[in-house]
Amino acid sequence: MVYRIIWAPRALRDLAEIIGYIKRDDPRIARKFGENLIVKAESLSTFPERGVVVQKYPGKNIRQIALRAYRITYRIQAELAVVEIVRIWHSARNESNLEI
Repeated sequence: MVYRIIWAPRALRDLAEIIGYIKRDDPRIARKFGENLIVKAESLSTFPERGVVVQKYPGKNIRQIALRAYRITYRIQAELAVVEIVRIWHSARNESNLEI
């Protein structure tokens, strides 16, 4: 089964912030890295269960995959065949301050 990928507004803001931060040093690299994050997130359409379950959010079915030091956090809605990208953040950030 192929899952449809949807992006939460917060995840889209995260993506824009990440690209904006990297863009200060090199716009070309920022664009390429942003594209890589999108490709990685969209790859969940074929095997969404491959991500690690995030224990901090029991009962919310939250998982994550990584691209370098960035975490792509998502929720599987199996009954709808949907993967919702919830947040993207750098692993050095304090996870306890991030709302899902």
